[in-house]
Amino acid sequence: MLKIKLNVKFIIIIFIITNINAAQDVTKLILKGESSFQKKHYLTAEKYFKLAIKKEPNNTRALNNLSVTYIKLKNYGSAQRCAEEVTKISKDKKILAAAYYNWALTYEKRKSLAWAIKQYKKSIEYRKNSRIEKKIKELEAILKKSWLFSTHYYSIIFEERFGILLKEILPDIKVGLLEGKKKSLDDIFYSIMSGPKGHNQGNYYVVNDRYVIITSDTDFEPGNEEDVFFWYDTEKEKGIVVFQHSFYNSDVRYRVALYYASNDYKNMDALPKIFNEELLKWCKVENMFLPVETKRFQGPVKGKSK
Repeated sequence: MLKIKLNVKFIIIIFIITNINAAQDVTKLILKGESSFQKKHYLTAEKYFKLAIKKEPNNTRALNNLSVTYIKLKNYGSAQRCAEEVTKISKDKKILAAAYYNWALTYEKRKSLAWAIKQYKKSIEYRKNSRIEKKIKELEAILKKSWLFSTHYYSIIFEERFGILLKEILPDIKVGLLEGKKKSLDDIFYSIMSGPKGHNQGNYYVVNDRYVIITSDTDFEPGNEEDVFFWYDTEKEKGIVVFQHSFYNSDVRYRVALYYASNDYKNMDALPKIFNEELLKWCKVENMFLPVETKRFQGPVKGKSK
């Protein structure tokens, strides 16, 4: 009986020693990998981290290190998988913060900024980091700006987020610019930009890598008299829409009018110089021989916030 007990104790001791030796082996591999990484020997580092993971699949230190190594090697898919694996097996906040940071970085490198922001935010949920918070703000600014930098107006004006932006810019009122029928300003915008079919091709351009301009492109003649000029400052996040429409006075003389609408500016005097310059260029192209006889400005509506 005593002999059996001694054998059991001996087996337990051997098991513990074996596990300690195995853990030491894994640690040595990780340290070799980290040393290689510091020397920018990324392929060698990858080899050591993979050997460590082979011996200990749930070693989060090795997995996070391998994730960073894959990022350096531009193997973003494998880097993401390593980071994702860490988030499944660890409950340590510091380790999870590092894993989500690596995961976010793989998205950022692949220009998937919305997903990168999401994972960066997960990272700071587990561990506050002012540098990552700054990064999130920078990426959000880029994302908000970049989606407007399209190549053709049709690729953005019918997106849901453009519709939201348009509603933020335009005062919430109804006016009778089209055939005297009162419509909301965003409805008028889309009515002009959408038709008449086959005539309105539209224009899109960016000025100084900052100002987005979208205009309709109808032939200015009776029966097709409405045009629109959309202008947005991507840095200050301010915009204005100008509607060009026509009417006949009592002596049946054809006239041209401009209707300015914006929640971001209170009056015409507040409008930026560059906006006025670009609007003038557009008016010269669209109107050529037709003088603008009436200008009206609609700013924010009282009691209705942007």
